[in-house]
This record gives sequence, C-alpha cells and structure tokens, in this order.
Amino acid sequence: MLDDCPRAKQKQLSRARDEVRLKSGKASLEQMKRDNGFFNAVPIKRFKMVAIGNKPLKRSI
Repeated sequence: MLDDCPRAKQKQLSRARDEVRLKSGKASLEQMKRDNGFFNAVPIKRFKMVAIGNKPLKRSI
C-alpha cells in the first residue's frame, strides 16, 4: 500500500509556496496556472502518438 502522507505534505508545501508567490506579486494567477498545469512537464513539441491500444496509427515502411 502506498503511503500518501509524504505526498500530501509535499502538495501542501507546494500550495503554501504558491500562495506566497501570489500574495507577494511574484506571480500572477495566470502564471501559476501555467506553472502548475498538468501538461507543463510534457515535451509536447517532441510528442508523437504512434499507437492506441497497441494498434499502430500508421503502417511502418
């Protein structure tokens, strides 16, 4: 079983840092949304989908 306690603490610290950044004016709400976005860490420009459910989207030559 995964122990959620360390992750919960990590998330709470992150929220506290975000709150400080917002209140101090170091970041806008829009900037915070970009920084914390789910796809922020995904290199979209290099992403290439080649299969769905082990079914190729395009035949290899």
